[in-house]
Amino acid sequence: MAEQRRRKGEGTLVKRGKNFSIRYIDENGKPKVKALGTSVEREAEKRAKEFMKLKAAIKTKGSFVDSIAESKGIIDKQKILEIKKTLSRTHGTNIRISEAFQIYLKDPNKSNAGESTLKEYKRYWQKFVDSVENDQLCLHEISSIQVREFASSLLDENPNPDRKIISPQTYNKIIRFCKMLVSTLSHTTGMKENPFDYLKTKQTKAINKRELSLKELDRLLEAAKGEFRLLFALGAYTGMRLKDAVLCRWENVDLSNNFIQVKPAKTERFNKYINLPILPPLRIELDTLAICEESEFILPALANRYSSHRSNLTKDIKKTFSDAEIFSNNKGTVGFHSLRHTFVSECAKAGVSLAIIQELVGHGSPAMTRHYTHIDKETTSAQISKLSKRLEGKGEKTLEEVLVLVESMDNENWESIKGRILSNE
Repeated sequence: MAEQRRRKGEGTLVKRGKNFSIRYIDENGKPKVKALGTSVEREAEKRAKEFMKLKAAIKTKGSFVDSIAESKGIIDKQKILEIKKTLSRTHGTNIRISEAFQIYLKDPNKSNAGESTLKEYKRYWQKFVDSVENDQLCLHEISSIQVREFASSLLDENPNPDRKIISPQTYNKIIRFCKMLVSTLSHTTGMKENPFDYLKTKQTKAINKRELSLKELDRLLEAAKGEFRLLFALGAYTGMRLKDAVLCRWENVDLSNNFIQVKPAKTERFNKYINLPILPPLRIELDTLAICEESEFILPALANRYSSHRSNLTKDIKKTFSDAEIFSNNKGTVGFHSLRHTFVSECAKAGVSLAIIQELVGHGSPAMTRHYTHIDKETTSAQISKLSKRLEGKGEKTLEEVLVLVESMDNENWESIKGRILSNE
């Protein structure tokens, strides 16, 4: 075996068998050997110099990329920049994008989301994987060009016939999760840069559900057929969300003590049960229902449809609203969630305390309950008028002044206006 010493830092030329190799020390101080693929010493020397030059350039990755680009005739500056960004992300464990979601599920730092939300997350990530068309790509190899192309495809206003146009709200959800997944797994891959960080979310308009008037509620129940009538009654008289109402089981209903015990699916991870009183209108509906003893569900047919064809069930709910001539207006849209708004507002109008309403509907904060509370001016005026005798004749606000303040109330400022009245500001 012939060895040829070279200058310090240029390695040692070694002949093993017929061909030459270059022996050198890598950046971690470990000895390495690189085959040069030639038996001609002059050619081996040339190849060794080129190899060691590239090894030195790796220490400054940008220069390395420029050198490779120059040798390959690549002049597209954007492509060169993307390669540099990709190389700038140091990586530990290689994680393919096709397996990233399953690894994310096992990560202790993943978000504390429920089962249904995780299913949505899985679909979001799969959309990105499908857009790349290379499921062997590793997380640290994702380029911002691929990310931008993915984002553009989501916002395509003329998608293929098999795909629906994605709303800005859904777009934001998809991008936020993809960014979160990569960020969560960055400690494993060693990535210092998240390619999704360059995407901005889209501005969206708040779309609020409006409450129903009692006359509209009567029309809705009248238009509802079969199990739908009880479904709407559960929503209106308990404030349950659609999933909780449609999948409500008989084991959760205590007719002797007149309450329903439910663990809301949205907050299932907290393992908290809510006891909902069965109001007289709902009791009538439950008593008149023909109990299917073979099913664990109160609404067996709808429960089956929800599990298998949820979109068709939602369409029928919308049709029932239309049949009852209940439509969206400038106050908000209508749908099953309108019944939850109706329940919260009617409780507030009846004088039920905010704390109790919060407990009944399972809100995490009073602020969320206030969001659902729609107090009309007639109810507010009736409540505030009780203060008139105390206010009149004591050098405080007159009833007329109070009513002027009441007229200025809306969903956003009603609490502050109430405080002004009570404090006589």
